[in-house]
Amino acid sequence: MATKKVPTSLAAPLGADELDPKEEKILDWILNGIIIFVLGWLGLGILLSVGGLFKLWG
Repeated sequence: MATKKVPTSLAAPLGADELDPKEEKILDWILNGIIIFVLGWLGLGILLSVGGLFKLWG
């Protein structure tokens, strides 16, 4: 299979796809927030289901 040659002036510099520490920290906070939200939602669902089984809601 033939590969297309890209001139070095158009190619991305080495390490261009890496994030700086500040960006990485922000993305970590966002990911942690999403995980906490999903686990909290799942926990609330389990709590309400178990409470319904033991007739705590009515």
